[in-house]
Amino acid sequence: MASAADESDGPRRQQCIDVLCGYLRLPYDPGHGNSGRAKLVTTLPLDGGGETEEHVEYRQNDREVRRTIIRVIADHLQAGAEFSWSTSDFDFRAARLEDAAFGGAVFSGRTRFDKATFDGPAGFERATFDGPVGFERATFGGPVAFTGAVFDHRARFDEAGFDDSASFQEATFNGDAGFYRATFSGHARFQWAVFTGDSEFYRATFNGHARFDNATFHRAGMLRGATFNGHAGFQHVTFNGAAGLGKATFNGHAEFQQSTFNDTAQFDEAVFHGPAGFSGCGSPGRPASRAPTSAPSRSSSKPRHDGARPSGNSTGITTPERSRRISNRTSGHRR
Repeated sequence: MASAADESDGPRRQQCIDVLCGYLRLPYDPGHGNSGRAKLVTTLPLDGGGETEEHVEYRQNDREVRRTIIRVIADHLQAGAEFSWSTSDFDFRAARLEDAAFGGAVFSGRTRFDKATFDGPAGFERATFDGPVGFERATFGGPVAFTGAVFDHRARFDEAGFDDSASFQEATFNGDAGFYRATFSGHARFQWAVFTGDSEFYRATFNGHARFDNATFHRAGMLRGATFNGHAGFQHVTFNGAAGLGKATFNGHAEFQQSTFNDTAQFDEAVFHGPAGFSGCGSPGRPASRAPTSAPSRSSSKPRHDGARPSGNSTGITTPERSRRISNRTSGHRR
């Protein structure tokens, strides 16, 4: 099938690629991936007496076939491939992918991984997505790496589940980035990531440490309603658009030191259960030692710490002085 795709172009090549992707979407049980068994027959008793047989068909040595398909596709997506499939569309929706390695791949067409299940590690290091890409409701069972990946169009990870570590370090999102209600069960790393379009982490859950240090948000960075159960690192972050962290919950350390807010900083009804640091925050025209004071005044709610509403600073953002008082008050029994 790969040879037929190489010898073809346009719609004919796309048909061949659709067949390969279609195979990966067939039902698959990883527990029987290496089995040479073709059929499993189970005898079950009936309530009224007698028996019935349940027949389950298996594709022999299916794991090797699937790995070969993934490897062939990934090889044809490399920049120096003899026969490039990069301009084709790839439909992996609801596919089951084991040890998927797409490092350095170039996807120029429409790419869909929605509801796909990744068993084992998944690698998209330095991959380039020139067209729209969707990972909505995808499940990553092992560690996944998008380190240095470039998303030139819209990238959607809404309601995706990351069961292990997820690395987006030095990734570039040139279109809108969506992580609505995504769940990160391991550590999430977005250090040095660049968000050129709008980024949405609305009601996302970070159960491990979430590191956004040195990231740049050129437009709106919406983390409203997000929950951070580990350390939340936003040190040296630049928010050129609105920073929306209203109703966010910080159950561990929250670190915003040396960050820059060039637009509104919204922390209305945010809850800080651990030490919160804003020292060295700055914005244009203000000394670097001051926290930004441009949060909307329409809400009288201030960031909360341990359920209490701190008084003062009507802007709804914790000042460096208040941050130190909060940390000193809680460091004795929170660490």
